[in-house]
Amino acid sequence: MTRRQFHAEDVPTSSDCASPRTSRPPVQELGPGSASIAASILDVQCLAGNRAVSSLYAAREADNQAAWLLEAAENGFEATPGGVDSLDLRPKAKAIASELRQTYPAIVFTSGKRSEVEGQARAMAGNVVSNRAWIAETYSDKSLSGQLQDWVDKNPTATTKNAIAVGLAGVMATWSEEQKGKLSAHFTGEAFDIQPQTEDADAIKSRAASLATAAGGKFLEKEGGLVRWHLQVRE
Repeated sequence: MTRRQFHAEDVPTSSDCASPRTSRPPVQELGPGSASIAASILDVQCLAGNRAVSSLYAAREADNQAAWLLEAAENGFEATPGGVDSLDLRPKAKAIASELRQTYPAIVFTSGKRSEVEGQARAMAGNVVSNRAWIAETYSDKSLSGQLQDWVDKNPTATTKNAIAVGLAGVMATWSEEQKGKLSAHFTGEAFDIQPQTEDADAIKSRAASLATAAGGKFLEKEGGLVRWHLQVRE
């Protein structure tokens, strides 16, 4: 008896992984034991696929965590729960940050007051790498932010965070303290950022928004289409 050679295409696809083995499409009989071989291969495929997806998800979460902690370190803030004093905030913002930390001790603050244009430029540049129109879509003062967006638009070859940061810092270096404070409340110590959380996320966002609104400020979950937990309140 002639037996056809077993080929990979004879194995059910990974789309069958979601179905119990009893409900999967029948495997064509190629010879003694071929059906059980194919089913076993499918099980291995399913297991490997599930593990791959889990690994990719874990890697993405680790990259996000690392990025936030790196931002905190670059801006000179504690990359650990707490760190309110290191933020150098004005009274209203500090009071809100302190209450949030007391209620949710695991909160990590990634930025507070940015006294130097270099710190602000680095923070903005990281977002511009992901979205070249981020500045125009984020800041309400279109005159000042327009100068920064104009630099980005005129320098399309500047694609790294460092290159963009140098260019943006050069623009802001010509501004007065009043102009810098008008662009961003970070310059005046009236704003801080929180690393987006997974545990108690809805509760933290709700409380932050409530505290900010009560103090005449605002809490943002996104800036320029990117997930950024930002709270600001002017004195």
